[in-house]
Amino acid sequence: MKSQHQEKKKDKYYEIKELNFYQIGKSQVTLWHRPGKKEIYDLKNLQNISLIVTLQGTGENPNEIKKGCQQNGIQHKWINIQGANQALLDDKKVIAYLVERIQELYENLSTQQERVLIHCAAGVHRTGITAYTLLRLDGLCPQDAYETLKLIRLNTYQGVGEWRIQLAEAKIVPPLMKIILENQSKEILQQSNE
Repeated sequence: MKSQHQEKKKDKYYEIKELNFYQIGKSQVTLWHRPGKKEIYDLKNLQNISLIVTLQGTGENPNEIKKGCQQNGIQHKWINIQGANQALLDDKKVIAYLVERIQELYENLSTQQERVLIHCAAGVHRTGITAYTLLRLDGLCPQDAYETLKLIRLNTYQGVGEWRIQLAEAKIVPPLMKIILENQSKEILQQSNE
């Protein structure tokens, strides 16, 4: 008879094998909860994950994920988001930080071919608002971006919360779209001057 530990390990193995990916830029992206040490190994070997993006605060020990990534030859990016409550996410400094870091992440996804896992703690709130924003930047309309969350990870879609989507639409997506358009305009001008 199998122990509960063996069953849980088996479930995680199958959960990793069944992860859904969606193309953002040149990269394939999936969403999940915070992986453990063994799960990082399995993510590399079963799904060929090349980049893990951690959306957690300093008190959640993101260096543990970084260490696991280093041990498995996976790149790691950390976006320091202390939580997902409305007061925090609606703070001007937090929004400015998120705009900057999500822009960097989107540029990476757009220019590099990566297999990417994005996670927070449960893979719902911070993961949902970040993934939704990335999908919007990649050209999806609001409804399609939200529905695509369902295709990637049902738990994220069901739990992200409508107010987080509205906050992304009101305060995170617009400045990012402006930056992207400005960068594209600069590239076009530069190419026409060559």
